[in-house]
Amino acid sequence: GASMLHTIRQVINDDSLFRKILRGLNRDFYHQTVTTKQIEDYFCKESNIDFSKVFDQYLRNASIPTLEYKIEGRQLQYRYIDCITGFSMPVKANGRWLKPTDQWQSTKVPGGADFIVDPNFYINTKKTE
Repeated sequence: GASMLHTIRQVINDDSLFRKILRGLNRDFYHQTVTTKQIEDYFCKESNIDFSKVFDQYLRNASIPTLEYKIEGRQLQYRYIDCITGFSMPVKANGRWLKPTDQWQSTKVPGGADFIVDPNFYINTKKTE
C-alpha cells in the first residue's frame, strides 16, 4: 500500500497537491467509515488524474507491472507487461517522462545509452533483445 501511494505521489509530481489530498481525506472523511471506491474517486477528482487502472493494478492484481524495453540503435521501444488490460501509468526514466501502456511504443533513447527508470516507481523493469 505504501509503495502504491508513493508511486501515485510520483505520478502527481506535485508534493503540495499530494499533501493537500492527504489532508483533504482526513478533513472530508473525518470519523467516517469509507469504501475503497470513495478513496479512489477522491484521489482522481482532487488530482485531476484518472488513477482507476493504477488502483486496479495495485489493489486488485497480485503482479507488479513490468516495464519491458529494448534499445535498437538510438531507438527505445517500451511497454508494460504483467499488468491488467489497459494499464497505463507515466514513469520517469533518465529524467524524462514516458507514458507506457500495454502496447509497444517508441522514442529516441533519453539521456544517453543507459536506460534508468526512477526507483521511486513501484514497477519492475526488463530489458528484452
